[in-house]
Amino acid sequence: MRQIMSPGRLHLAILASGRGSNFEAILRACQQGELDGQIEVLISDQPDAAVLEKAEKAGVPALLIRPADYTSREAYEAELVRLLEEHGV
Repeated sequence: MRQIMSPGRLHLAILASGRGSNFEAILRACQQGELDGQIEVLISDQPDAAVLEKAEKAGVPALLIRPADYTSREAYEAELVRLLEEHGV
């Protein structure tokens, strides 16, 4: 097993909009010790994204943040930054 080395445990956020294959691969790498990290939050902009349910089943907080719900791209991005900071990422 190859381990990705880091100076400390990584606190990760995953931004996803689909099935969640990358989320699952990163989660598996963390669980198997290949990646010294923990997924702190998953954020999607698609309400029907299958990855939201996968994250919840894995015990990872899953948030839906849609750009259309914000008055500007800057407001949307500011909310993303706030949520990332709130989850320690």
